[in-house]
Amino acid sequence: MNAQKTRIWLFLFPLVFLGACKGTALQIPDRANDTANVLQLALRTALFQHKLPDISSLFEGDYSKDSVFVVVDSFPHRLLPPTLNAINFKFGSYREVTAQLRDKGIAGKRNYLYICCFSKKDSVYSVSIQSRSCVPFGGGGATLIDIVKRGDSMMVHHYSSSSIN
Repeated sequence: MNAQKTRIWLFLFPLVFLGACKGTALQIPDRANDTANVLQLALRTALFQHKLPDISSLFEGDYSKDSVFVVVDSFPHRLLPPTLNAINFKFGSYREVTAQLRDKGIAGKRNYLYICCFSKKDSVYSVSIQSRSCVPFGGGGATLIDIVKRGDSMMVHHYSSSSIN
């Protein structure tokens, strides 16, 4: 009987342990971190201070003019805000976003947002935000934004923008 209890315990212990670990990991709240703050400031700079060339292509077409499609192949979308002022973000992989734009018939009219090239050196974060077209040579724009962290605050230090043809 003791041998049987031992076998049952040896079988159940890993399951209970893994379940406890998984439960603990799910209960940790998502706190705003520097990466999320940098991304939010970069998005505000690109979208609301008009630093991103060809920004109007993100909103064209008849489908959800208040929404911007965002490809999240390079970032977990939990680091990006679901909304920013009156703009809603629709997240998906490159395949999902481009398929949705093609299905709606707006792939040639509407761009998607792509965030890439995130890096940090000392207290300076650099991030590239791009407006990209689904069609070859469809155009778009890119802006590289450098954000400096001083204490608890962050500020845009430098940016450069260019068109994508």
